[in-house]
Formats: sequence, C-alpha cells, structure tokens
Amino acid sequence: MLFYITTVTIIALAAATMAAKTYDVNVVNGLFSPQELDIQPGDTVRWPNNDGANHAIVETVAGARSCNNKAGGFNSGTKTKGQAYQRTFPKNTVVNYKDGVGANCINGATGTIYVGPRPTRPSETPT
Repeated sequence: MLFYITTVTIIALAAATMAAKTYDVNVVNGLFSPQELDIQPGDTVRWPNNDGANHAIVETVAGARSCNNKAGGFNSGTKTKGQAYQRTFPKNTVVNYKDGVGANCINGATGTIYVGPRPTRPSETPT
C-alpha cells in the first residue's frame, strides 16, 4: 500500500512539473511584449534583456498600468543587456509589474500577468 501511494505521488508531481511552461516577456521599443500574459499556476515568466538599455522588473500595486511599487513585491534589480530575470507563479493571482528604471514606467513600460482564470471584474484579484 505504501509503495502504491508513493508511486502515485511521484507520478502526480512529475506530471505537474512536465506540464509547467516558461514564457518570455521581451522589451520592444521600450514596452513589454506581450503587455498582458495568461499563464497557469506553476508556470514561469522570464524577462530577458536583449536591448541596450537597463531594465528592472518590479511588482506594482493592484491596477493595470500602475507605477507604484508593491510593498513586499518582487524586484529583479537592474538587469543589463544579456541578463534575464524569471519568476514562477505557484497560485491563481493577478500580478502587475513595471520597468523600474528611470521614467520607463511613466512612458508605458508596464504589464499584467493573469495566473489562472482572469477575474470576472477588473477589481477582483484571486487569492
């Protein structure tokens, strides 16, 4: 019986790991592309810096296109050309972020990641 439970657990964990995907969000003409992304819990988002400017991926407060840092949110620190930042999102949520370098956010460098189903109302954020 213990062997069966262990085997089922290992298979379930392997299936969950194999199903997870990695998505790239690029900076194109000073903006994130794609600006909105739909992923599933367990998926990873990677922000490669492939242009000549520095960038920092910083989580912002609720509300698309916000430039206000979220207290306790993630912050990649400055990434130079050739560097990347990535995060895995384990549960359903809505994550807003910006480019935290200089005036990039004010100039439109913001994005939103929908982990799991999108909320039915814009102000609704799953927990």
